[in-house]
Amino acid sequence: MKNQIEQLDQSEALEKGFELAYFIAQDRTNAIEVLTGAMDKLSTQCRRQKRRFYWRYNHACQPIRRITHQELDAFQWLIMLESEPCERAQEQRGSHSLRDMVVRYIKHLVQITMPMSSFYVCVGMNRLLYSYSTSETQSAFELITERFPGADQYRRAKKMLTSQLRERFGERVETIRTRHGEIRFKTLEDQSRWHGLVHECLAMFSPWSTEGLCEHFRTKVEDMPQSCLPAVGGATAGPDAQETIYCHMFIEPVCRENLSAVLSFSSPEARLALPRFAMKDETRGDDSIETQGPRASKLSEDEKAVIAGRLNATKARRQRIRPGSVNVVVDGLERSQFDLAGSGQMQIELAEGAKLIEIRGVDEEGDLLLGTHLISYADEAFESSKVVRSFNNGQLGLMVSPIPNSVDGARAILTLSFKRRFQMSWWGAFARAWRLVRLTRPPEETRCRCHCKVDAAFSFNC
Repeated sequence: MKNQIEQLDQSEALEKGFELAYFIAQDRTNAIEVLTGAMDKLSTQCRRQKRRFYWRYNHACQPIRRITHQELDAFQWLIMLESEPCERAQEQRGSHSLRDMVVRYIKHLVQITMPMSSFYVCVGMNRLLYSYSTSETQSAFELITERFPGADQYRRAKKMLTSQLRERFGERVETIRTRHGEIRFKTLEDQSRWHGLVHECLAMFSPWSTEGLCEHFRTKVEDMPQSCLPAVGGATAGPDAQETIYCHMFIEPVCRENLSAVLSFSSPEARLALPRFAMKDETRGDDSIETQGPRASKLSEDEKAVIAGRLNATKARRQRIRPGSVNVVVDGLERSQFDLAGSGQMQIELAEGAKLIEIRGVDEEGDLLLGTHLISYADEAFESSKVVRSFNNGQLGLMVSPIPNSVDGARAILTLSFKRRFQMSWWGAFARAWRLVRLTRPPEETRCRCHCKVDAAFSFNC
């Protein structure tokens, strides 16, 4: 499949990414840093082995539990992820506003659910951004996808997402327990103030690959939504595109409102349930800024040249480097160092909520990103994956293996293995020699005639 970013004009892709980064960061310098970092991570994704594609297309009847993002959507997701360090730094300084926290809450909710599946997106939007009940969420998901998870699966998904949101925002959000034992966030008193900003956020965070599909979502006579699948890539959308469209229907505000009308639910505006954030006194002066101000001007040619120059420079460094060791970074925290001097293995335990593995090395210019791997989940557990990254001196393999029946939340083992280049060259030489032997062997009928002549020469009459 052709690279989606290549299908867009390169300048258009940059502008689209910059617009999203600026919407989140509200600062031009930080937005350019976020954009450059996301593009660098996109270009260094480790190559996924073919086993997953075999399963996907030979077991098509199985439900999709994780989306294999198209590259354009992956770029959008990486921008959201890359903005998080800037957000945390600003929050530590106390220079954030309530508007900033609302945007970050919605962004983080989309960010943690999109890598999973439309099921988690549906639960996140309906139960943690809006106050729809479990049964209402179940009705919406079943109507759109024609899949029927049990009510306990919805509760488990909400619990997991709530835990990840509390980990991100910490003491800035407060939870309460309802009379039915459900844990929810304390909500802002005046939700109506934020309708415009929420609408703008959802429009910005909807999957880029589904833009323009809202016109295909219409109400039929029998009050059923008309599928927009035929509008994607021809007559029928593939399973990944189909999952992305489902996510679009649960996120994009126009489709969201149409879905609520079809199901005779209260409007999303009436069910908005943004959490109440603990704010320092010095930040309250900006609380009245409810919507996005004037858009940032487009990237200048000088800024584009700076971004391109930085990406080209890091690419050239990666092509030269022969790392003796690599650092393994999970969600921005260094977990271990792996020595590549010899062939061996190393294992690291991953806790629930891990999203991104980075492989980093050091050259004469300093720290350098060598490869990335996006971690995926399925049914509240890690999903198995196996990827490889090639260097000048060998090949690094990464494998994520879920730990079954973990008692303290989802756990997995990350295994790293390294094969030095000379071992790979010996195997490659053997393979090439074997192919040469097969190509130079005489045809089968010639071998058969020779065999018959030999048998005749050694035959005896009894």
